[in-house]
Amino acid sequence: MGVYNELGKLTTTASREPRKCKQKKEKDMHIDKYVVNNIGTKYTNGKDKKNQLLDRLDGNDGIHLKKLVPLLEQWFETVNGEWATRTVELTINVKDERKE
Repeated sequence: MGVYNELGKLTTTASREPRKCKQKKEKDMHIDKYVVNNIGTKYTNGKDKKNQLLDRLDGNDGIHLKKLVPLLEQWFETVNGEWATRTVELTINVKDERKE
């Protein structure tokens, strides 16, 4: 790309494209173990039993947090359908595994 100057000579101009900056790659949080419980009312032998484990999703292989969130959203939608009355509780345990 060039422009003619006052003397009629072709000169080059700098590109107007933005420079690509090297950005630090974000580290994705790794979850070593996860357990998700669906607790609700179970109908057994003609009676309602409250606070029963209805379903469970767990893993010991580990997963990245960015992959866990869509998995949880899909699981929640499948298990609970359109029930908006469910309460979601999240507990995160960070354990120090250093041996001294």
